[in-house]
Amino acid sequence: MASSVFAIRRPLAAALGLLGAALVALVLWFALGRLEGTPPHLSVQPDVPAALGPALELTVTAEDAQSGVRRLRVELTQAGRDIVLLEDPPPGGGRPEAGKASRVSRAVRLDPRAQGLADGPAVLRITAADASWRGWGRGNAAERRFELRIDTRPPRIENRGPQTAVAPGGSGLAVYRLSEPCPQSGVRVGEEFFPGRGGLFPEDPLVHAALFALPHDAPTAPGLVLEARDEAGNRTQVPLPVFFHKRSFRRDAIPVSEAFLRQVLAEFERLLPPGRADDPKEAFLWVNRDLRRENHRALTELTRTVRPEILWEGAFLRMPNAAPRAGFADRRTYLYDGRPIDAQDHLGVDLASTAQAPVPAANSGVVAFVGPLGIYGQTVLVDHGLGLFSMYGHLSAVAVSAGERVARGQTLGRTGSTGLAAGDHLHFSLIVHHRFVDPVEWWDPLWIQERVLRKLEAARKGEGAAPAAAPPKEGPGRPAAAKRPGRGR
Repeated sequence: MASSVFAIRRPLAAALGLLGAALVALVLWFALGRLEGTPPHLSVQPDVPAALGPALELTVTAEDAQSGVRRLRVELTQAGRDIVLLEDPPPGGGRPEAGKASRVSRAVRLDPRAQGLADGPAVLRITAADASWRGWGRGNAAERRFELRIDTRPPRIENRGPQTAVAPGGSGLAVYRLSEPCPQSGVRVGEEFFPGRGGLFPEDPLVHAALFALPHDAPTAPGLVLEARDEAGNRTQVPLPVFFHKRSFRRDAIPVSEAFLRQVLAEFERLLPPGRADDPKEAFLWVNRDLRRENHRALTELTRTVRPEILWEGAFLRMPNAAPRAGFADRRTYLYDGRPIDAQDHLGVDLASTAQAPVPAANSGVVAFVGPLGIYGQTVLVDHGLGLFSMYGHLSAVAVSAGERVARGQTLGRTGSTGLAAGDHLHFSLIVHHRFVDPVEWWDPLWIQERVLRKLEAARKGEGAAPAAAPPKEGPGRPAAAKRPGRGR
């Protein structure tokens, strides 16, 4: 009897031992999991700036996939004073259940003025802890520190140039001095921004110059201001005084013949969207409207990269022995069977000479682009520095390559009729940053001297704003009775 009892107890004891060992292993496995040693991952969006002026919204995120986030805290310290910007959970708010919050993301507002911070150094400190049992239950900790410079004073701008006259489609130069280095400054014309450049005057690196332009279709004077934004994000605007001249441009009616439609179809057939090639008139409208817009967007991108130095010298050259066939900003209405089918503005000057005449560089610079450009056909774009570009379209041959330095008068290519052209000629445009401007101004030595070179020379000598000159009677760069013999498409 006793032996049978012992026989029963031995297997039972073994089973209980195995069960106990399994429970111990399970406890150890759980405990080791709760004792994991990986701290939370901290991230901040957007990046914390080195200098802080206006209020800034940050998103602070703590992530811990193993134990979960138990605490997140953000504080700003300056001169021994701690300002708690975020504490999650708040004091007395209890401890969140372990593992429930694997990701905690919170918005934090830095507002130096509202938070009573003085200009000077400060430290932003972000800390988080997870729900691990490490550290006697305190969890794994993570910390990120950011050294900041509080700067709530906006930069000052001193206008160093005289009041100048501008007109729709015209250009201008602003010279100004900043009170401190600024990553962005320039001229704002309405909603458009034209960046300025420093480094032109080694004696004073805080003196900047900016070329700007007015839209050719501006009915009234847009608001012009000098604008600067410092490293901390503080922004200043001061009015830029100008004389504004109203100006009108020629209107032209251009018949569109069947022969011209067939020419357009042959030139652009490979670019046309499906179905457009079946109707020559629709093909022309797509080229004249949609492709034109696409080409102008491409030019905006090409002129986004600007050489900061001034590469040109003196007045720009006009192609010699060439008659003007179309002027800048001519409003062209296209007639088919005597009825208007489209209207576009001609943003350049058409110059016609002998067939395949040599095309000189209007001034020295660096070739920014060579190749086909939609309605402009074979095109050369030259960067003259400070945001000024010249464009040469409809070329039959090209003699330069991108990146090549060219001298004033150097042959770039030969005239032709590539692109949307009815005959051999040069389409010549000048662009200030992204805006087409009237080339006639830049062909005029007196305009260059008075509106550009005199301002630059005064800045080099350290002179302030010169007295305002009386506005010219007929607007900048164009005499009252200027006439164009003939016209082209």
